[in-house]
Amino acid sequence: MDQEKPQSRFRQTVAAVMALVTLWGTVVGFLSTDASIRESLAIRDNEVLAIEVMPALSEASARVGYDGGVMGNWMMLKIDEGVNQALAVTLQGKAGEDLLQRYDLEGRLQSQVAAAMVLESTWLSDPRYVRSLESDEIETTAYVQDQYRRAIDLVEGQNAADEAYTSAPTLLAVVSLIDVGWTLALLLG
Repeated sequence: MDQEKPQSRFRQTVAAVMALVTLWGTVVGFLSTDASIRESLAIRDNEVLAIEVMPALSEASARVGYDGGVMGNWMMLKIDEGVNQALAVTLQGKAGEDLLQRYDLEGRLQSQVAAAMVLESTWLSDPRYVRSLESDEIETTAYVQDQYRRAIDLVEGQNAADEAYTSAPTLLAVVSLIDVGWTLALLLG
């Protein structure tokens, strides 16, 4: 009878441990399935993000390309304006009046065209990007970042969601290792 008690107690302990392990296996299985579903959703969300980011990138590239072209033309006009004005001053008294008037007129026309181009470009007309057109103090980095902001915001939002997803499987793995340790301690204990 004394031997039945230790065997009975051992069987009860083993049965309790097996029940706990089974219960824990069910919880781990549920969490694993949930993590798998979340992984599938994250993959789908990343595919949707790629579709959403492409138009934002294309739009930003088009704006930067257009404004860059306007800025390049504006700079060339400003250079030509300066050259024509310098030629008019240099030739004063040395050349005929009609040549002086031509260089002076060309310089003024280029100045007017350049002034009109400023209105066509966000890069040249927005005070956030231009401190002074006369000294060419133009904020290129801020302009480009602002143009790509929508795409950057979409990607950063998805990165935050992905980071939240990766913490769940990590927690699941840590808890499973702790459970294995407890089970071994009880069985060997």
